[in-house]
Amino acid sequence: MNEQRTTLCVIDDIKSLVNGIVNNIDWAHLGIRICGVAYNGQDGLEMIRQQKPDIIVTDIRMPKLNGIDMIRQVVQWLPSSKIILITGYTDFEYAQQAVKLGAYDILTKPFSTEEIMEVVQRAQEAIISMHNEADRRIEMEQKLHESMPILKQEYCNLLIRHSANEELARKRWDYLEIEMDPENFSLFVLEIDQFAMNIEKLDVHELELIRFTMQNIVEETISRYTKGIVFRENVNSYVVICNMTTTMDIGKMTEECRANIERYTKFTISIGVGNAVKFIHQLPEAFDQARIALSYHFYTEGNGVVTFSETTSKERIEPRFTPEHEQNLQLALKRGNEEEAISQLDVIFEGLINEDNLPEPEYLVNLYHELSYFMLRTLMELIPYTELASLQAEVQEFKPTTLRGYQESLHLLCTKGCKLISLLRRSEASALMESSIAYIKRHLHLDLSVSHCAAQVHLSGSYYSNLFKKTTGMSVNHFITNERIQKAQDMLIQGHQVQEIALALGYGERRSFSDVFKKYTGVTPSEFMKQNEGGNS
Repeated sequence: MNEQRTTLCVIDDIKSLVNGIVNNIDWAHLGIRICGVAYNGQDGLEMIRQQKPDIIVTDIRMPKLNGIDMIRQVVQWLPSSKIILITGYTDFEYAQQAVKLGAYDILTKPFSTEEIMEVVQRAQEAIISMHNEADRRIEMEQKLHESMPILKQEYCNLLIRHSANEELARKRWDYLEIEMDPENFSLFVLEIDQFAMNIEKLDVHELELIRFTMQNIVEETISRYTKGIVFRENVNSYVVICNMTTTMDIGKMTEECRANIERYTKFTISIGVGNAVKFIHQLPEAFDQARIALSYHFYTEGNGVVTFSETTSKERIEPRFTPEHEQNLQLALKRGNEEEAISQLDVIFEGLINEDNLPEPEYLVNLYHELSYFMLRTLMELIPYTELASLQAEVQEFKPTTLRGYQESLHLLCTKGCKLISLLRRSEASALMESSIAYIKRHLHLDLSVSHCAAQVHLSGSYYSNLFKKTTGMSVNHFITNERIQKAQDMLIQGHQVQEIALALGYGERRSFSDVFKKYTGVTPSEFMKQNEGGNS
């Protein structure tokens, strides 16, 4: 039974028909309440005006006011009501006209109780669906109102990344009720220092609390100077857009933001400030400038404020290390001399950094990648890629945020690379054979000749054969066959077919495999399976 009753009225000049519809059906059980009846069109229209029923069942021909005229008025007053027409066969075309005017459905006399119930219930479902849709619309409007802060943040994130039409931007600005003047802006970016390292042990709740606290501190600080909005630009950064005033000291305000974060939280922040702009569509330019200024904390290691004007105050000469530096570093790496390699790296970095004329951080980052790949290429000449792959992945995944971090990363590459070379030279034979044995075990299905296996470890066939026998105590072919037989026994126990095993182990033909199997084990594959079944029974 529905909690919210649908209301129904019945209008017909035949009282017995009205009474039958009203009394012969348990409408309450269906969640429907009879809200009125009438026996002519005029009284029916007045009753509809007062009761505002959801569903109206009415004859099409009645005294004083016919159904067509009634429909014309009802669809204006109650456009959501569902009108069900009762008509005879002779009035069917007349009823079709009524449907075009807005009637919901037609019932042709005579009709059964089941027919009237079925059409009324369909109308009821339509009414409920319409009410639910209205409720959803109200709910969505409420959610829209509640999500205004998020919409503002999303809009501001778009504004700082894409140039906007000034007129459309202002309309959107007003719609979102951003409490700022839509012109004369200053923009700066705040980034949490050493974010990844500082939050790695925090759960999501603690992290969100910290972010909220930091944003709140910045908002309160800015409010003492001017109107502004603070929103997240990334997981560890915020953007501030605020109105510039004639008396406002942007340097003082940003320094106070930095100091308050340090004072009231266990974190520090770096701030990059763009040039002031007048119009909304200029915000992307100010944002780019702020990001450039922020990048210069690459040298400061954070907890400070850098303005874009400071980064462009001097003409820059981009430094570079010389071919001689590369050669000295390469020689030190090839010798496995860790101390000398790190010393050469430090010489290169000292030549790159001039405190009076710092290069753009991005330029130094590119040089870092150039150096790291140069060092990896040098190591690849001596170390098999399989041994070097993890170190290469480590270099690619490591993303320092400061100059010191990049230096430490390259020092680490020197240390690990030189240790790999030293280890390789001490156990080259053992390492080669371990690699070869692993390859053989993974590729038993191939035609594993001595020359093929030797090629995998870049050795000549004769040298490889001697080294293999010295390391394992057996010949290459004997080792391969032994591994295949052991693998075959495992597969037989697991229930694989003999032909399937022969193909999987590179024999091609069942007979050839069976001959080798019997030679090494003394029994045929079939006999082996029977023995195994007997052992497990």
